[in-house]
Amino acid sequence: MPPEKKIALAMGMLDSWRELKQAWLTSAHPDWTDDAVNRAIRDSLLYARD
Repeated sequence: MPPEKKIALAMGMLDSWRELKQAWLTSAHPDWTDDAVNRAIRDSLLYARD
C-alpha cells in the first residue's frame, strides 16, 4: 500500500474515533458545553487517556 493511502486511512480512522468520542462524551455529560467536550477530546488524544 502506498504511503499516501496509509496516511489517508489513518486520518479517516482518527476522524471516526473523534466522532465516536464526541458522541460518547455528549451522552455521558449532557451538561457539558461544546468547548468542554472538545477540550476533553483534545486531552484524551494528547495524553492518551480514555
